[in-house]
Amino acid sequence: MPSKDNFTFPFTFKACSLLSALQAGACVHAHLLKLGYASDIYSLNTLLHMYCQCGRLDNARQLFDEIPQRSVVSWSAMIAGYDHNGYAREALGVFVEMLVDNVRADETTLVSVLSACTRCGYLNFGESVHAHAIVNGLQLDLISLATALVDMYTKCGAINYSLKLFDRMPDRNVLSWSAMIGGLAMHGLGKEGLRLFSQMIDAGIEPTPITFTHILSACSHSGMVEKAHKYFQCMRDVYEIEPTIEHFGCMVDLLGRAGLLDQAVDFIRTMPMTPTGALWRSLLGSACTHRNLDVGKLAMENLIDLDDCIPGDYVMLANLYAQVGQWEEVAMVRTMMNNLGVRKVPGYSMIEVNGVIHKFVMGDRSHPHTELIYQMLDDVVGISTHWIYEHENG
Repeated sequence: MPSKDNFTFPFTFKACSLLSALQAGACVHAHLLKLGYASDIYSLNTLLHMYCQCGRLDNARQLFDEIPQRSVVSWSAMIAGYDHNGYAREALGVFVEMLVDNVRADETTLVSVLSACTRCGYLNFGESVHAHAIVNGLQLDLISLATALVDMYTKCGAINYSLKLFDRMPDRNVLSWSAMIGGLAMHGLGKEGLRLFSQMIDAGIEPTPITFTHILSACSHSGMVEKAHKYFQCMRDVYEIEPTIEHFGCMVDLLGRAGLLDQAVDFIRTMPMTPTGALWRSLLGSACTHRNLDVGKLAMENLIDLDDCIPGDYVMLANLYAQVGQWEEVAMVRTMMNNLGVRKVPGYSMIEVNGVIHKFVMGDRSHPHTELIYQMLDDVVGISTHWIYEHENG
């Protein structure tokens, strides 16, 4: 008969994971080694998960490397741990190691891998995972796997493929519907997103707070102010969902995009919770877009009061002053940045071409094809300028 400690340790590590009790978990780990249970695979799997949940990926990786026979549950825990803590590329690296080790992935593994692909924008890698699932007989009618694929294709820019996949799903839950609605909103297809929401309600699916976040985002990206107010009110009145800071943030973003900055300020002031820095930052961005200096200064003052300023905030305020021709204030903001040691992180963009990720940093000319790239940009600018001239002059 197995000792009761074979069951005690896994449950204890699970409790430590739920409570993020790293120190207690580490003590139990030492106790496990002392009592000679270092080879118990169930205890090791839950211990690995505990370290990942607590953000101690160094300990998790060391433990993972020491496990002599790693099951799909150990591999999945390590992949999910990296992805959950923001190390998506490392998660994909572990998945490749897993394939080399001839361990067959299951649904849980692929959901984490697809999440990592989504974070990185690795469309080709995600397509390979999709193919891997089909080749290895994993049923794509599994809701969690199909939803992860829909989310990946959407966020990696393949919205048409995402829609086809969504339409082919035999069963959908609220997460599936919400992912597709959010994807349509992200691509500026707000009206289509609202249409899908109506279909979801007709299908008898109850919306969640996340669903309404996507709905309000769809309204925001399509400038549907009245509809957004309707859905915001509908949350409480029909579905008894109390709006969270995310929902209030969507409304502020919506009003800001529409140029209704005074309404956005009033909306913030009537919120039942303290506005976050992200919310004031959204208002600052809208103030810059619509050249509203008073609202921009108000947003910046609140960011400073919250001690939540980032370099980009100072840059936006300086740009706003420049837009209205207040050059002394531009110099003042630049001086403030220097005195505070604030340095703007250079902007960058990434694109995947034939499975290779190319990263372009502002002002960086280190790419091996820099000259060709800039020549192409010059050609595009030249063609655009010529077209505008011809269009304006008949």
